[in-house]
Amino acid sequence: MSCPSCFGQAEGPLVDGARAGIWLLLAVVVALQGGFLAFFLYLRRQAAKAADEALDEEWSQLQRGPAHGEGTTGP
Repeated sequence: MSCPSCFGQAEGPLVDGARAGIWLLLAVVVALQGGFLAFFLYLRRQAAKAADEALDEEWSQLQRGPAHGEGTTGP
């Protein structure tokens, strides 16, 4: 003898509760994955911003050229 949901009853409060539980767990999984995605996109933007700032700093140093007397061996 088994319960009605195990025996094949397709409707009822037990089945409705199981369906609600599945939807709830699915929503939790999607929310967690969305949080991870948002975090990694944030890290990607921050890394790109830091790389751009480093490149701009290096470029500005190259544009200044050597200071007076540096890099020359002439009289």
